[in-house]
Amino acid sequence: MDSMIKFDNEVGTPNKPPRFFCNNDYSSWKLRFESFILYNDPDLWTHITERYIQPRVEGSFSGEAPFKPIKKLTVEERKEFDQEKKAFAAITMCLPKDVLSCFKNQTTSYDLWEALAKRFGGNDQLKKSRKDLLKKQFDLFDIMKNESFDELISRFSQLICELKEVGVTYDNLEINEKFLDALPSNWEMRVLLLKENEELSTWE
Repeated sequence: MDSMIKFDNEVGTPNKPPRFFCNNDYSSWKLRFESFILYNDPDLWTHITERYIQPRVEGSFSGEAPFKPIKKLTVEERKEFDQEKKAFAAITMCLPKDVLSCFKNQTTSYDLWEALAKRFGGNDQLKKSRKDLLKKQFDLFDIMKNESFDELISRFSQLICELKEVGVTYDNLEINEKFLDALPSNWEMRVLLLKENEELSTWE
């Protein structure tokens, strides 16, 4: 039961966003969170990726105009206001208290999302290092000792997903040939036949 709860917290469910923990891979969490938002309410993603500007009272000459009272918002303005609050809440629900307390100055979903990326996404050098490491793992990918066929598939699929997360993509032919090359020696004849198949580049 505990393991199931932990899995739901990390991966999320159709009704609950995935939780973010500091020891998690940020890029993987970011991808799961985006999928959750787009699945439940695609309009929320607009608020997260484009800064929301709350309407202010018109005609004020005493410095910056105050925000419009909620009751005086137009129907469309109220809709946008509610969507922004919902987007902000969706992000904060994912964060543990100790993480959330570090971002008290972020008051919009856009600002909070950007701050998280800056804090946990890593700098350009770290991103480049991770990308280079994953590309090297792809180049050297091979079956491990005592690894089952299902485990090989799972490990290879995970590697391809991680490569996509850092912006590295390969065409179907490259992916399929790399996987075939990783199969054990007793697959040699079948691998040769598969590589001669003209449809190899279309298999996904």
